[in-house]
This record gives sequence, C-alpha cells and structure tokens, in this order.
Amino acid sequence: MRLFFRFTSYAIVLMAVILVSPLTESLKIENLNLEKSQETYLSSDAQEVLTEDAEESLENSQNETGDIAEETDNLRVKKVIDGDTIVLDDNRVVRLIGINTPEKYQKFGKEATLKTKELTENKEVMLEYDRGRYDKYGRVLAYVYTEEYFVNYELLRQGIANLMIIPPNTKYFNQFKKARDEAKAERLGIWKGE
Repeated sequence: MRLFFRFTSYAIVLMAVILVSPLTESLKIENLNLEKSQETYLSSDAQEVLTEDAEESLENSQNETGDIAEETDNLRVKKVIDGDTIVLDDNRVVRLIGINTPEKYQKFGKEATLKTKELTENKEVMLEYDRGRYDKYGRVLAYVYTEEYFVNYELLRQGIANLMIIPPNTKYFNQFKKARDEAKAERLGIWKGE
C-alpha cells in the first residue's frame, strides 16, 4: 500500500510538471513578446526632434542625394486635415516629412491649414518617400509635390511651418533648414513675433 501511495505521489508530481511546463513556457514567450513590443513602442516613442547641436552636426554631414531608393506615388488629395497632414483619394493619411505646423486651435493653425488646402486640396500630388515610411500612428510619411510646388519646402519658405527633422528621414535637411532660416530672418508667418 505504501508503494502504491509513493507511486501515486510521483505520478501526480510528474503529471503536474508535464502540465505546468507548457504553461510556464507559454508565459515566458508571452513575456518575451510583451518586452519586444514595449521595446518597439519605446524606440518609436523615443524619436526626438533634432536639437540645434544635432542640426549643426547633420548639416555638416548631410548628403543630399543619400542612399535612398527613389520611390514615388501619384495620387489626388481628397482633403486636408491640418497644415502638415493630408488625406489621399485612396484614404491614406499622409504626414508631411520634415515640418511641423501649428495645430488648428493654435496661433497660425488656421492659416497653416488654409495654405496646405490652397497648395494641395483636389490636386494631383506626387509622394516621395524617405527611409522611414510610417509614423507611430500609421500615417504615411512623405515629401509632397504638386505640379508647381514642393509643398513641405514651400510651407517652410512662407513661414507657415517650422523645421522638424526626425531621423531617419533627413534627406532634405539642408534645404529645409535654409528655407526655415530665411523665413525666420524675414519674420514671415509664425516668425512675425520673433
């Protein structure tokens, strides 16, 4: 009888180990996946706008042509959300790379939205991509061209937008910085009070 209880005890322990092992392994895998997703989120969240020192460093090392494969799309702009965000006729939301305009409720926000509408709404546009294709919100990141304008650049040149470079999308840094600096020097748009 004692042998029966001992055998039964070992059998129960062995069964518990067999049953719990896959669960423990599953928990390890889930934890690993959670850590990876947190790393991905943190790394995308940790992207920061370049500081003045970083701007200078990038300016000194910038290669305008870069090693980016030239890839473009031609579509029509269905609507403008704000000064730096548009919606295409295929419903993709596009965030203009390299610039930041005031939000609609901020000073010059309405002007930025109206200027982007004037430049793009109901017009054919060409999208040019850089290294990073999407932001953390799933928006397409692109340089936007109409027949007449390089829109990202034009908004900077007119003082409607500020420079906002987030690596790895740095292809037009030098041109954008020059346009921003000229608008600032001329006190155009958002720089009037500076």
